[in-house]
Amino acid sequence: MSAFHSTQLGNHVKDLTGQRFGRLIALEIFGRNRGYLLWKCSCDCGNSSNVASGQLLGGITKSCGCLQKEVGKKYRFKDLTGQVFGRLTVLVLDGFRNHNSFWKCQCECGNETVVFGGSLNYGSVQSCGCLRKEVVTDRVTKHGHFSKGSHSFRSYGAWQRMTSRCTHPSDSSFCHYGAKGVSVCERWRVFENFLGDMGECPQGMSLDRIDNEKGYEPGNCRWADIVTQNRNKRTVKKYEYQGKVLTLPEWSEMTGIPRARLWQRVNVAQWPIEKVLTTPLG
Repeated sequence: MSAFHSTQLGNHVKDLTGQRFGRLIALEIFGRNRGYLLWKCSCDCGNSSNVASGQLLGGITKSCGCLQKEVGKKYRFKDLTGQVFGRLTVLVLDGFRNHNSFWKCQCECGNETVVFGGSLNYGSVQSCGCLRKEVVTDRVTKHGHFSKGSHSFRSYGAWQRMTSRCTHPSDSSFCHYGAKGVSVCERWRVFENFLGDMGECPQGMSLDRIDNEKGYEPGNCRWADIVTQNRNKRTVKKYEYQGKVLTLPEWSEMTGIPRARLWQRVNVAQWPIEKVLTTPLG
């Protein structure tokens, strides 16, 4: 046991000597760094590493770095450990979801957060959320048109929700957007650019992507009502005829044939789409 260990361990410090943490075995106290107690550890790969006790006990660090390199080779991702993105400093790889890397980060405000690697690289997430709150407060203070109920208030809300579901893993809709590769173009990461391209959000409308295979970008978005959006979902089947691709409700409106009759022809009689749309009622 080192002299440091024997004289300064104290009753209030947990002795980790000989304990295993992943691939690491704590050997002895190495010293302190910025107030954190460091333990000298041996790794199963043969290397040694000095690790803060909190990172060992919290399961944050489990190897000298070899484990992360092995995982990186398997999933082919860039190691972001130690890099700084805005107010965030990357601490360690948190894991993978749908083959996307997620990183545990320390924010300048003191909070810790887990962030999608793509959001860090694209610059769409730069804090634990504190920066956004400050920006929103500043905008609400400086711009009178951000008052509740105004057009710009609805537009800003749509922009916030769009950004959140594409960049924040904590958003309940992230699994349907950001995790599937749906992104916000660089220009629209600034609200004023988004507002300039889209204009004010009309009453009763919300943001809709025209082509669901593309992201949020100029030319692929519109303000649409709930009926239009429901017809434009990925799960809604569309039928092509004479160069037009429409849903059955839309074909019903165009041909005058009741929706129920079209559905019966398609799903029960299993007619080809031309016969479905051109056979008169009778």
